[in-house]
Amino acid sequence: MKETTHPNDVAPSVGGAVERGVNGAVVRAAGRVVGFFLWLGLWFFPSFGLQAQFTYTNLHGSLIITGYQGEPTSVRIPEAIDHLPVAGIGARAFKDRTALTDVTLPNSVTRIGNQAFDGCSGLTNVDWGHGVAFIGNLAFSGCVGLTSVTLPDSVQSIGRSAFFQCYGLTRVTIGKGVTGIEKSAFADCRSLTHVVFGDSVTTIGAFAFGSCSSLKSLVITNSLTSIGPAAFSGCSGLTNAILGRDLVGIGNTAFGSCLELTTITFLGNRPREPRNLFLHSTPTVLYLPETSGWGETFAGRPTRPWNRSALP
Repeated sequence: MKETTHPNDVAPSVGGAVERGVNGAVVRAAGRVVGFFLWLGLWFFPSFGLQAQFTYTNLHGSLIITGYQGEPTSVRIPEAIDHLPVAGIGARAFKDRTALTDVTLPNSVTRIGNQAFDGCSGLTNVDWGHGVAFIGNLAFSGCVGLTSVTLPDSVQSIGRSAFFQCYGLTRVTIGKGVTGIEKSAFADCRSLTHVVFGDSVTTIGAFAFGSCSSLKSLVITNSLTSIGPAAFSGCSGLTNAILGRDLVGIGNTAFGSCLELTTITFLGNRPREPRNLFLHSTPTVLYLPETSGWGETFAGRPTRPWNRSALP
C-alpha cells in the first residue's frame, strides 16, 4: 500500500515506514534549528532583518528609504544597509502612518523628503541625529502629536509647510545652521507659545508663522534681513516683538491681525515700509535713539525712541 506524504511531513524513516510521531519530533527539532540560525543571522548580520523592514532605492551608492513594511510604532532608521550608507528619507516614505510614535534618525541622514512624515498624527518624538541638513515641504505637516521640536545645528533649510498644522506643538528651537524658513513652515501651529531663533536665520517666508494664535512674544536675532508677507499674520495672542538690527525688508501685512500687539521694537535703522504692515493691529513702534530714518509714524503707527537699557 502506497502512503503519501503531507507537505509538513519529512522523509520516510530508515525502515521505509512513515512514523508520524517520529516525524513530529523531527519537525519540531528542525524548527528549533532553523530558528536558532535565523536568530544567529540577525545577531551577526542585522541588515538581513533590516531589508525585510525597509524599502529603499540606491542613489549613486547611497540609500534613500522609501517605505516600511508593517505597522510600526517605533522606527530606528539604520545608518547603513549592506554596507551602504542611508543618506535620506524619501518623499512620502512614512506618510499617514498614524500608529508611528517615535522616530530615530542616524547621523548619516542628510535629507528628509517632501511629505516624508506627513499625517503621522501619533508621532510624539523625533531624534534628529546630527546630520540632517534639509527638511522638505510638508515633511511633518499634520503631526499633531508633536509638542516640542529642537532642530540640530546641522539643519540649513526648513521647507514650505514643513510643520504646518502641528496643532500640539508648543515650543520650537531652531538651530544655528538654519538660514531660511520657507513659506508656511510653522503656520497654524495653534498651541505654539515659544520660538527660539538661531543666529544664522536671514529670511522668514510668507505666512511662516501665520495663525500661531498662542504665540505671546517674539525676539528675532540680528542676522535676519527679510520678513515675508503675512509672516506673523493672525498671531492674535502676540503682545510684543523685538526685531534685530540687520532687518531691511518686511512684507505686506507681516504683522496683520495681531490683535494684542502693543509694542514692536526695531533695533536697527528704519526698514522699507510695506503696505498694511499692521492691518487690524495697533502697536506702538519703538526704536533705538542712535538709529536713523525714523519719523513720528511708521506704517501708520506712532513711534517713539526706546532706551537701550530696557533691552532684555
